[in-house]
Amino acid sequence: MAETIAQARIGSTGQQDRPALSVQNLEKSFGGKDIITRALAGISFEVENGEFVGIMGPSGSGKSTLLNCISTIDRPSAGEVTVNGVQLSRLRGGALARFRREDLGFVFQDSNLVDTLTARENIELALTIQRKSPRLIRTEVEDIAERLEITSVLDKMPHQMSGGQRQRVAAARAFVGNPTLVLADEPTGALDSRSSTHMMELLDTMNRVTKTTIIMVTHDPFAASWTHRILFIRDGKLFNEIRRGDLSRKEYFSQIMDVMGFLGGEA
Repeated sequence: MAETIAQARIGSTGQQDRPALSVQNLEKSFGGKDIITRALAGISFEVENGEFVGIMGPSGSGKSTLLNCISTIDRPSAGEVTVNGVQLSRLRGGALARFRREDLGFVFQDSNLVDTLTARENIELALTIQRKSPRLIRTEVEDIAERLEITSVLDKMPHQMSGGQRQRVAAARAFVGNPTLVLADEPTGALDSRSSTHMMELLDTMNRVTKTTIIMVTHDPFAASWTHRILFIRDGKLFNEIRRGDLSRKEYFSQIMDVMGFLGGEA
């Protein structure tokens, strides 16, 4: 039987020593025998537990395909994705469904809230599918709502909230189940500058407080400046990598802009 991520968490003395995410020689191609598009061309990297990592690159560089392979939306043509020591290619059936349900959280450019549910009910969805008790669900939803300062909108419908509030609710839904990884795909792409700042402050806080590992695809150097490290992708390969380290966000932002210049100004 394939090992599940949850099983890998239990009784593993070396869990803190191994990366949260390992991507090794990952390849992904689309198309038939006559026309083949190679979206990922043997990319490899690791992400440590609790890291906040940004992924940047020009349009068509493979960023979204990479995120889709990590989330098991797409299966790679070659190579391996490993989460907490478990190879995702080994997961089938119930184990794969459990991984998607319990170990992944998502924040999209559009909040992707269910229009017919309140904010509270949207957040509860993530816990309901984990089969938690109503009492525990209520406690966890109220706790995350207080942390993200959305208690006042819990009983509102999505159309009654601002764009920034909807994204905060979406973030609450992503983090509430205590996932192994939160995958953020252009989380500030549809927000104004003020809401973008609030969103990045939120992700930064949740990363520091909960130690949740975050992988964020973005084209926005401001959003990227909140990360610990950035992987720059071009033509499906790792082009460059920079770390913030002891740099101020302003200095880190400057480094990001320099690399974007090498990429032609688009990332």
